[in-house]
Order: sequence, then structure tokens, then C-alpha cells
Amino acid sequence: MNKVFIAYLKSAFRVTLKLLFISIFFACDNEAPVINSPIYNFVCYDSDGIGGSKRSIYLSVHFMLYDGNGVEDIVSIDLVNRINDYRWHIEKKNIEETIYGDNTYYGYSFFEYNGAQSVLLGEYLIQVEDSVGNVTEYPLYVETDNANKGEFKFPDYKYEINIKDNKLTVTGVDYSSLEYCFTNDPSIFNNSRMKHLKGSDVALTKKNSGTIYNVSVRLNIDDEEKIVFFTRNIKY
Repeated sequence: MNKVFIAYLKSAFRVTLKLLFISIFFACDNEAPVINSPIYNFVCYDSDGIGGSKRSIYLSVHFMLYDGNGVEDIVSIDLVNRINDYRWHIEKKNIEETIYGDNTYYGYSFFEYNGAQSVLLGEYLIQVEDSVGNVTEYPLYVETDNANKGEFKFPDYKYEINIKDNKLTVTGVDYSSLEYCFTNDPSIFNNSRMKHLKGSDVALTKKNSGTIYNVSVRLNIDDEEKIVFFTRNIKY
């Protein structure tokens, strides 16, 4: 009887151990996503620039993201302003992937509020959901100088942009650095932008002398590039 009972215990132990390994495997396989190092920008577009026919300002939020089943397992990103519970919901197909330094970041560049005329400041919550319903939350505090009643409105930049003797100049705006590209031939800079610090000459060179290029100019207002301003486009 004891031998039978001992055999039963051994069998039960093996079954229990197997179930434990299976549960651990699935538990590890279904761990919640991990969010790290979020960054944000205020992205301003002048009329006739990338923003379209009117001036617009958006909150851009990106962050490092890890999921045990791969980032492709992420189904949505939500951004919530905790002061007034305003919520944005971004589906998987609209989630952006970009490179900052040596790391890949995920997020969205066009969180719109008030008809894209201002950005809500204060405490936010980033929420990421995966395919099995795991939700991870991460706090984000958005702030800047010159705020008005908890909002950052489109800055009233009065600037002049010119191209003379193959040199690009922008005056009237105090900025840290300038970046430009040719929107009708983005391959010239490998689908990126040429960057210059303020005070340095911005010399333009045409790939084809007979082509009129559409120049898109981005001004990084501060050293941390929190405020980004796209001027109106200019022909070259």
C-alpha cells in the first residue's frame, strides 16, 4: 500500500511540476510591455508648411518599448492628460518608429488638442496595451516656459526666410539649430535633414541645376529641441 501511495505521490509531483513549468512559460510569454525613457516635443507648423493651410501645434511623444513577444505584439497606445482626463487613442497602424541616438523609440507625433492651436501641459499617463490585454502605464510631465493657464499656445514667431547666393538665412527667431531638406527629392540627404548650428553658413547645393527644389526648414528653438518650428516652405 505504501509503495502504491509513494508511486502516486511521485506521479502527482511530476504532473504538478510539469503544470508549474507550463504556467511559468505562459506567464513569461505574456508579460506586460515595458516603457522606458519617454521624450516629448512641441511641434509647430507654419501655414504653407508641412502643417497645411493654417498654423498648427502638436504634442509629440516617443519612448523606448519592450515586449516579450516583440513590439509587433503591441495593439495600441493611449495618452491621458491627468488634469482633465483628455485621452488620445492611437491604433497599431499609426504607431511611429523612429531613431534617437542609438535607440529605437515608438510613439506618435500628432497628439492634437484645441484644433491644433495649443498643447495641454502638466501630468500625463502613457498607456500601452498588447494583444492579450496587458496594459502598462508610465507617467510623463510636460512643461515649458511662457505657458498660459495650463496650455502652450502656438508661438507668435515673426520671421523672414530667404535664399540668396545659394545661402539660406532665417531671421527674427532665436533658435539653437536649423535643419533642412528638399521635399521633392528627399534622397539627397538619405531621407533625412542637413543640420546646422545657429551662426553657421547654410550653403545649398542643387543636385540638378535645372530643378526647382522645395525647401523644408526646421528650427530647433532650444538646445534640448523641445520646441520645434517648421517654417513655411521656400523655393530654391
